[in-house]
Amino acid sequence: MTQEDLSEQSGVNAKYLSEIELGKTNPTISVLRKLSWALGLEIVDILPMTYDLEEEQAFIYSKIVALLRKFERPDLHKLHKVLELLIEERRS
Repeated sequence: MTQEDLSEQSGVNAKYLSEIELGKTNPTISVLRKLSWALGLEIVDILPMTYDLEEEQAFIYSKIVALLRKFERPDLHKLHKVLELLIEERRS
């Protein structure tokens, strides 16, 4: 797929894609979402995992992502709410 093809399919300007590829700019989450959809990927598939994660944390992260991919959108919204509640409870 060319940059022009990706630009057409994602709605992201081809010049902006070139700047991202050359490391001249960083894409927003919104742009990453558009690009991942155009490529038929999940956004987590195009986000690099940070290298400072411990091996066990990276393993758990990948397992969670694999499980999340099995859910439909309505269930993902429910899980998101549950996670937010857990985080709020943890802060209390």
